[in-house]
Amino acid sequence: MATPMAVAASDDASRSPIFLGKSWRFSSSLDVSNGLSELSRHLQAEDDNCALTLEGISAPEDLRVCLELLNNLRPPAASRLASLTLSDCTFDLASPTIVAGTLGLATPFSEENQHHESPSASPDDDEDIELDPFADDPLESVEFEAVLANSGEGAQPLATGTLRGFIITRCLGAPSDAWSDLWRHLPSSLLRLDVSWNELSDRAVGALCGSLRQMGRCCPSELNLAGNRYKDVDRLLPLIADGRLTSVDLSANQLNDKSVVQLQEALTSPACRLDRLLLSNNSRISSGGLIKVLNALAAVTSSNNSSSDSSNNK
Repeated sequence: MATPMAVAASDDASRSPIFLGKSWRFSSSLDVSNGLSELSRHLQAEDDNCALTLEGISAPEDLRVCLELLNNLRPPAASRLASLTLSDCTFDLASPTIVAGTLGLATPFSEENQHHESPSASPDDDEDIELDPFADDPLESVEFEAVLANSGEGAQPLATGTLRGFIITRCLGAPSDAWSDLWRHLPSSLLRLDVSWNELSDRAVGALCGSLRQMGRCCPSELNLAGNRYKDVDRLLPLIADGRLTSVDLSANQLNDKSVVQLQEALTSPACRLDRLLLSNNSRISSGGLIKVLNALAAVTSSNNSSSDSSNNK
């Protein structure tokens, strides 16, 4: 294990926030409280290469407190971070909306926008990101709409900002519908988006793809969907075919040979720029289907390399 460069004072050393250079790792609201002054100092110094991880927070209420503390910094933490990670945290119905409020602050802070709030996006505005009316539990869907109505959403993400990586992994407990609000608040500055191992359904991933399409060319180029319950790749295909994605991880999902045929078709698009596609641990894909899609990917990679060489020789 790497030796921390600095550790904030705490009555319980095992719960201390850890600072590794420009990286912070917190596991409770107590950790965040103890580390706020040091984190604030770096943020005020306009150091936009900082990475922050919230890990192993087992109570959704404690996660909410952590994010509120970070949001209340001046500048807000998300407006200066290069990377934000939530890992192994327990979610509830409201957690994705609360995280969405943090991402809504991922734009450079100024006094002019300190109190600005723009109207919240409505699912009716875009069919691609509508809430799932066929949730596993209809009561969960009704409760989620009530949470949205009372959540007081923050500023919408803008086309500027420093947040280049957002990772939310192994954060279980939220129903499928609850993720849609989070997808609508993804900052356009993102280059890498990792939502792996959250047991996301086809509906949840479909809503994510709809939001990414709305981002246009500001869509992150690297997308990690590994370890979910994903099979229907229809809404992912345009992102691949249009050349918005260069790396996609679909490992450990529920893909089958039909999914592979669809992926193969997207890979033949002239605009496709995908050079990395991971499909391991999808037991429903036959070896023949896997060979076909890998051959298609190899053709895309070869074409991209040839285009790059031609440009360099001009």
